[in-house]
Amino acid sequence: MEQYGDLYNYWDQFHAEHDTSDILGDDKHEDEEHWCSPMTVEVNCDKFESIKDECEIEFMMCKKVPLFNCEIRGVDAEGQEYEKECNSDFTNKDWWRQMREERWWRDVDDEDVENVRSYWDYWHGIRRKECDIVNFKAECSDFDMLEGECEIKVEYCRDEEYMVCQKHNEDGTVEDCLPAFFRRDFWSVMREEQWWQDNQEYSDMHFAWDSFHAKFDTTDIFNDEHDHEDDDDEHNDYDCDMRVETIDCDEFDMIPEQCEIKLKMCREVPLFECHVEGVRENGEEFENDCINDLANYEWWSQFREERWWRDADEEFENFRDYWDYWHGMKVKECDKVEIFASCDKFEMLEGKCAILAEYCRDEEFFMCRMAIDDRTEDCAPAFFDGGFWYEMREEQFWKDNEQYEDFYAFWDAYHADYHDDRDHHDDRDHHDDD
Repeated sequence: MEQYGDLYNYWDQFHAEHDTSDILGDDKHEDEEHWCSPMTVEVNCDKFESIKDECEIEFMMCKKVPLFNCEIRGVDAEGQEYEKECNSDFTNKDWWRQMREERWWRDVDDEDVENVRSYWDYWHGIRRKECDIVNFKAECSDFDMLEGECEIKVEYCRDEEYMVCQKHNEDGTVEDCLPAFFRRDFWSVMREEQWWQDNQEYSDMHFAWDSFHAKFDTTDIFNDEHDHEDDDDEHNDYDCDMRVETIDCDEFDMIPEQCEIKLKMCREVPLFECHVEGVRENGEEFENDCINDLANYEWWSQFREERWWRDADEEFENFRDYWDYWHGMKVKECDKVEIFASCDKFEMLEGKCAILAEYCRDEEFFMCRMAIDDRTEDCAPAFFDGGFWYEMREEQFWKDNEQYEDFYAFWDAYHADYHDDRDHHDDRDHHDDD
């Protein structure tokens, strides 16, 4: 596997030098050099002879890495308005052969735009990349998470920054698969595939992407809007000895704003609420939820080092330990069990996501992480909610995985003790058997 050591070293150096948080979107990084250096180009379709519709193309891209997003809006020949993605057009070799010859590329005279043209020329094999190049292939059938007959091809340079990933489908279409590796929900499932165990020569690549997603939150690639935030964050459907603390933000060097943090936490179980409100440096008032900050690896890595923790009491020390375990900064020593499953194993869960839960058989300890879209969320609060468990306990997953019988029995007992009298059970039949 030493022949791939340069790929390992490249990604190690890349992530040591660049912060990949919030790709093409997050105002709080406007004054910092972005690892991808985002740019947006808007072009009227009349600049291209091959496009007959009245339309406009919005092309967003990273200058430094090959990540793109293309959208087109306009009116077709029949007068119908439309809006669609055009990423797939770039991966169509016939379309690209015609597009690349358009006069617009010469008129723009922009190095970044020319780099885009060169990249897709390399991607389609119209031009050959001159470098110390490495190639490898894998069948999609080698991976449980990939469906259909297809093949994955990857190439990269050992002596310069360049990498291409293609997915060749049975119908002859080819997809750009490199962006998938930047998505945490994709990698959280891909990393568990048996293929990596059977192909140890690529363990450096596996480790590199593990390290990448442990360090960086790639939320909002190309400023996508995700509709997965909870409408109701009040986790009040459990018994909890609640502690409420209000802390001035000036206690923390990393927070420049004048603000207060209101933290609610249960003393017995890992359930938290975090709210911050105050005034920004420009005088603008703000208030927002800060639970997602706790689940952000980079944010927590800095926050946990604040001097304030040195004077904190035992309960806050337990709080700090919990998030250290959650982020993998500490390892829980116990008779620990891990449950890893993609969300499609559960009928009640929608969308592409993955769940990693950890619990101890010999002491009270439970964590749950859900990788959804481009972020990781704390899913432990859901299990404390009786309505959630009422549906979750009926899933076929538990019958197919009897090794987690103790986990299932614990939550059944928990909700039998504390939630039988809740309103959401009043109109439902209780199931005493599985």
